[in-house]
Amino acid sequence: MVEHTHPAGTQDTAGGVTFGGTHFDPTPSTGPGQDIANARGHDNITYVEASAGNKTVYIYSGNGVQAQVPLSAFPTKKDSH
Repeated sequence: MVEHTHPAGTQDTAGGVTFGGTHFDPTPSTGPGQDIANARGHDNITYVEASAGNKTVYIYSGNGVQAQVPLSAFPTKKDSH
C-alpha cells in the first residue's frame, strides 16, 4: 500500500487548496506525473490519498478512483488523559 495526504489550506481559484504556496487538488490528480498516472503499471499496490481539504479518503489505481470514503469514517487517536 502507498499512501499520502493532500493538506487542508486556503481555498484557491483552481478548485483546490493552497498550502505553503503550493496548489493541491483535493482528489487524486490525473495529469502527467500525477497520482493516477504514477499508479499505472503497479497493479499489485493499493493507493490511498487522504485529502484534508475536502475531508475525503480516496482509494485509487492507475485506472482511476475506485472508492471514496468520508475522512470521518476513520477512527482518530483518543487523548489518553
